Amino acid sequence: MPKTGRGREAEAEGSSHVVIDNNPRAVGTERGYNVVFEGTGNKTSNHIGIRTWTSFEDKKAFIRWMRKSKNGDKILAEGVTQDEALNYIKQTRLADQAAAVVATSTTKDGEVDPIALQFNLTNLLMLRRFGSGE
Repeated sequence: MPKTGRGREAEAEGSSHVVIDNNPRAVGTERGYNVVFEGTGNKTSNHIGIRTWTSFEDKKAFIRWMRKSKNGDKILAEGVTQDEALNYIKQTRLADQAAAVVATSTTKDGEVDPIALQFNLTNLLMLRRFGSGE
């Protein structure tokens, strides 16, 4: 199954992309129904402000997924091209990305793991500097 955001399993029929935070890795083609999400910070959502996208086989597959999904993300755009989806993702605010880095570097005990923080910050800086390799 494809993943979106913090490694959440997307139970999408016909989904063809893996999105980990702001790093989309397309494995499909331009065909399909692309949907852009933005995290709300809810329990069933991605980190607040973090944008992701998923490509579904068609709009009906997206609707079926939404009916059974517990996705708490806000929908920013539906039926957009891959380029348009990437443009939405590139507009994610640095402050939101930094907050997500700290959150994902925090242990269950509420302590920030300095090694994880350094790793995650380095990844964020590299992604912002060099993009997703397109």
